[in-house]
Amino acid sequence: MKSLTIDIGNSSAKLAVFAQGEICHRERVPKITCEMLDKILATHGIDEAILSSVAHADYAIDDFLNNRLSRYVRLSHVTPLPIGIDYATPHTLGTDRIATAVAAWELNPEASSLVVDAGTAATIDVVDAKGNFCGGNIVAGLATRLKALNRYTGALPLVDAQGDVPQWGYDTVTALRSGAVLGLVAEIEATAQRVMTRWQCAQPVIFLTGGDAPLLARFMNLPVRLHNDLLAFGLYRILRYNDDI
Repeated sequence: MKSLTIDIGNSSAKLAVFAQGEICHRERVPKITCEMLDKILATHGIDEAILSSVAHADYAIDDFLNNRLSRYVRLSHVTPLPIGIDYATPHTLGTDRIATAVAAWELNPEASSLVVDAGTAATIDVVDAKGNFCGGNIVAGLATRLKALNRYTGALPLVDAQGDVPQWGYDTVTALRSGAVLGLVAEIEATAQRVMTRWQCAQPVIFLTGGDAPLLARFMNLPVRLHNDLLAFGLYRILRYNDDI
């Protein structure tokens, strides 16, 4: 059996094909269309799919996948999960955050985890040692920070996050870049410290995923686990959890 996971984010969509629990094909596209999905389903012989989206619902995609596959799941707050959700408004919780939390618990059971998805927005979420999603923070990602400084000031240039990141900026470009990169690193490390204080536990395992994860990992003072497919892995785990439901 082959399974398709679909992650529709703020900037792009990522697809992964699973065969026997392993990813055998990855694809990243600007936008999902029914024509594109038709080709992927035919090429890879897909039997089932699960979709997570932080964008507005596209019911044409839902109808297409429901009609073509033996099973299709659009992840939502009512989907049965292998973890608990301790969140005051579960209906507003992003399904991307749910999926990465599930993956962290699968990879690090019975211990606390800090799950960082560093994209357009960066999420820093906590999964406790009992397998509960305990909430987290949403902050601006690196590109968003740098674009905002350019847009809302009169003279600051638009700077790319890639490049020299000194401890102290030696010109305006490096001052902006280091402020964004090292600032987000500091937020992650401070959250890890707060987790240790709040739950009286050992240092949580820090999972880093998303487009900016490799860059952030270079400057972290704490050990991290880089996992480019964390969200896809979490979606696949949720699909398997629902096999008998």
